Amino acid sequence: MEPESFAKLPLHDALLSSVEILWSERTCRLHMKVFTQRDQNASPHALEFHGVSSVRIPHEDSWGPSVCVLEGSYASGIFNIQMQ
Repeated sequence: MEPESFAKLPLHDALLSSVEILWSERTCRLHMKVFTQRDQNASPHALEFHGVSSVRIPHEDSWGPSVCVLEGSYASGIFNIQMQ
């Protein structure tokens, strides 16, 4: 995924369903439903990251159980998705 495409995707309240790691391909794929159009149902999307060297997936439920994304960000070569 390119940082420009990532920045344009409205990730707030997107629904994360699964995370797939393709170890030998150094690829991480996130399967989610994203609200791309106002007043419409979320549509399926797969975010695919190539050249992955590290993945950190804490599941802490700081605000209680949730499958919703709070926000996504990119800085210094690192993509970050914070869950609600």
